[in-house]
Amino acid sequence: MNKEEAIKAIEKMGEYERFVDEHISKKSVLNIINQIGEPQKVTIPKFVADWIEEYYSKQTDIFTTVTLMFNHGYSSTNVCDWANENQEKFLKAILNGYEIEKEKLYIIPLKGLITTDGHQQYLSGKVGRYFASRRNYSLKQTFTQTEVDNNVPVCYREWAKEVVE
Repeated sequence: MNKEEAIKAIEKMGEYERFVDEHISKKSVLNIINQIGEPQKVTIPKFVADWIEEYYSKQTDIFTTVTLMFNHGYSSTNVCDWANENQEKFLKAILNGYEIEKEKLYIIPLKGLITTDGHQQYLSGKVGRYFASRRNYSLKQTFTQTEVDNNVPVCYREWAKEVVE
């Protein structure tokens, strides 16, 4: 029996059927059956998702997209490296859709900076400027790895600690 035959058989059933010791609705069973064989979305980093949105949407097919990526420099080295190391996942993302990986966040406690009431000071940012402040959720105090690498002053990068949620 294939999926379509199973759906037809279930559609012929009454609205509720007895299953083991419980009643189950035809709608519930059909919902489960309809998920069989559906392609699963993969989880990819945001920079790869951005590339797919930018370049794949402009191309007519996946072959052209991949050729452009690897042969004509339509990509950053990071995307090419990631796609090369995750070929199957990359193609599945293009073909079946994807979810964006939640980026790790980092906080930067400033060593030796404690308030008079004993609170740790953290690197904080507002409008491109950095300063010390106790934990304050209205300030920019968490940073992605990209922000740490590209925006945070070099002298503070080594103190970055991953935020555990």
